[in-house]
Amino acid sequence: DVEQLLNHIGAESLGPRHVLANLKQLTTIVQSQQYISD
Repeated sequence: DVEQLLNHIGAESLGPRHVLANLKQLTTIVQSQQYISD
């Protein structure tokens, strides 16, 4: 799930109850990593 993804990439999860916030954070991190690699 999203929390496991966040934990896998070393991000701090807000907990299983905050799936939307976690998803938003995950999206932000992924996008920033894409910008770095371009």
